[in-house]
Amino acid sequence: MEEYCWTNAAPVAAVPAGSAAKNITSHKTVRIGGWSDAEIKRVITQGVRPGRYPADPPMDFASRAKMTEADLDAIVGYLRTVPALE
Repeated sequence: MEEYCWTNAAPVAAVPAGSAAKNITSHKTVRIGGWSDAEIKRVITQGVRPGRYPADPPMDFASRAKMTEADLDAIVGYLRTVPALE
């Protein structure tokens, strides 16, 4: 039986083995705390991190590319409240 991850667009093949969620806390030097709002929005909507590095799977940026600016602002605002972790 094949596994699927669901997005708001369509089912996609299961996340590759070994993929893990990243630490996206507000740490200034090793996490997104040092990124600008525009850089965070770019990785969400285009899958490109600062320095033009691609985001790792399972980042599903294609379905988030159609998010409104207000929704992106809300996500960035929330992420700025997450306490920093090493």
